[in-house]
Amino acid sequence: MQRYFVEFDLKLNQEFQITGADVHHMRNVMRFSMGEQVAVCNAGKCYLCDIVTVDAKCVTLLAKEFLSNNELPVNVDIAQALIRRERFEYMMQKAVELGARKIIPMVARNNVVKINPNKEETKKRRWEAILKEASEQSQRTIKATIGPTTKLVNLPFKQYDKVIVAYEKEAGSKTLTSVFTKELNNILLVIGPEGGFSDAEITYLKTIPNVSFVGLGKRILRSETAPLFLL
Repeated sequence: MQRYFVEFDLKLNQEFQITGADVHHMRNVMRFSMGEQVAVCNAGKCYLCDIVTVDAKCVTLLAKEFLSNNELPVNVDIAQALIRRERFEYMMQKAVELGARKIIPMVARNNVVKINPNKEETKKRRWEAILKEASEQSQRTIKATIGPTTKLVNLPFKQYDKVIVAYEKEAGSKTLTSVFTKELNNILLVIGPEGGFSDAEITYLKTIPNVSFVGLGKRILRSETAPLFLL
């Protein structure tokens, strides 16, 4: 069933309207008509909705019943070092399909990719569209979000129960299962760039109490593959 995310509150047995770009998708791509059903979500709540009317500017719907929550049992955010555009966007799309809540573009010392400040807002809008589409396609209950581009040292480590750093030198010791416990509710995955983390960055991360380094097996994974492996 097609799913859409809106930015306003929904109430059971009440009509509401969808406007903007989703109208084009519903009317001209999906070719929905009166009486058909879609899922509409906001703030972690999804409703099965009947389509009441469809016109060029808006679609009117009626929220009929609640739909079950299909999110992960824990909140998982990803701080991903900036990598080449197509790889970063692939990672975002697949991470959302696998259940990531938020993607934080991260600046690390060995980043090859840099964001032009004059184009950052345009890039963020593109990323938001990718996350929205992936959330809808994978039938998420919540829409994944994009955080502000953040330096490694400025990541909000204290907001998480556990920060898991993918680090190739831990391949023979700590694994994900050895640091993951049932008590964890909020997790941050920290993934370095193609060149890996610098020695100074690893030294800094080791000073943070809730950080655990984990290996990802005997092979070296690409930066965009590592968060998907962890998820």
